[in-house]
Amino acid sequence: NTLGFEAQDAVAELAGGADTAAWMREYFRHARAIYRAAIRQLEIAEAQNSGLFASFRDWRSRLGNAEFSVHRERVHVREPHSLDADPGVALRLFEFVARHGMRPSADAEQQIAVRLPRLREHFSRQPLWRALEPLLSLPYSPLALRSMHETGLLTTLFPELAAMECLVIRDFYHRYTVDEHTLVAMQNVWTIQGPYKDLRSEVKQPALLLFALLFHDAGKGSPHEGHVDASLRLARSAAHRIGMPDQERETVMFLIQRHLELSATMHSRDVFDPATIAAVTRQVETVERLKLLTLLTYADISAVNPTAMTPWRSDHLWQLYMAVYNELTRALETDRIEPEPTG
Repeated sequence: NTLGFEAQDAVAELAGGADTAAWMREYFRHARAIYRAAIRQLEIAEAQNSGLFASFRDWRSRLGNAEFSVHRERVHVREPHSLDADPGVALRLFEFVARHGMRPSADAEQQIAVRLPRLREHFSRQPLWRALEPLLSLPYSPLALRSMHETGLLTTLFPELAAMECLVIRDFYHRYTVDEHTLVAMQNVWTIQGPYKDLRSEVKQPALLLFALLFHDAGKGSPHEGHVDASLRLARSAAHRIGMPDQERETVMFLIQRHLELSATMHSRDVFDPATIAAVTRQVETVERLKLLTLLTYADISAVNPTAMTPWRSDHLWQLYMAVYNELTRALETDRIEPEPTG
C-alpha cells in the first residue's frame, strides 16, 4: 500500500463516507482475491506451453508421492476426492509444501477452499498439535502457513485468527495489515542472518516460536481489550483445543505475554546496566526462553516495516541477549553442585 493517510481518507469519503480503516480492509481483501485469480490464470497459461512444461514436469515429478504430484513448481493433489474420504490429506499437503518449498497449485488451493466447511467440522474435533508440530518445524513452514492463510484453511483451523484478517493499523510505523505482518514475521525467523541465524539453529522447538508468532498480535482484532491480553486469551483457547501439552503451552503463553519486553527494554533502559540485565533475567528465567524471545523480538520488529530493524536495534538486541545469557549461565554455574571427591 502506497496511499498516504490523507489519500485514504479522501477515497473513503468518495466511497460514501465509510470508516477509513474499514474501507482499507475491504481494499486489501479485494486486492488479494484479484491477485489469486491472476495467479490461477497464469498457471493455466503456463500449462498450455506443452513442450517446456512436459519436460519440466517429468523432471520434477520425482518429488511427488502417492498423494501429491509436482508440476511446474506447484504441488497438486493426485486424487482430489481423497480430501472427502480423509480430511487429513489437507494438512499433509501443506506439510509437503513446508518440506519442499513449493506452493500448492491453484487447483489444489481451490479444492481445499471448497471443502472448508467439511474441514472445519472435522478438525474442530481433533487434537491437532502432533500433526501441526512437524509442519511448523520444517524449513519452509512460513510458506506453508501463508498458503494455508490464502486458502482459508488457517482460519478454519484457528477461527481465533479471523478478526486480524486484512486488519489495518493506521499509524506511521506499521506498513502491513496485521495478518500480513504476522506472516512476514514468521518468514523473518527462517531468513534471519548473522548471529541470529546461529541462534535459531540452537532452538529446540521452533514450532513453539512459530505458534507464538502466529498468535502474538491476534488480539489486535479485539479493540476493547488490550492486545496482549486478548492475544493470550485467543492463543490459550486454540492451544487447549489442539491438545498442546501443558509445558509447551506455558512456553507459548510466556512468549506472547512478553513479546514486547525486550523491545521496550532496548528503547527505554540502558542495556549495559546490571539492574536492567537482572530484571530481564528474572523475567525469562531460562536460556531456552531467552533464545525464543530474542528471535521473536527480532522477527516482530523486522516485520513492522522493511526499515524498522536498523543496525542499531539489531546490535542492541544482540548485546541485551548476550548480557542476559551470560547472567543466566553464570547463575547456573554458581548453583551447580560439585561432585564430592573420592578416595
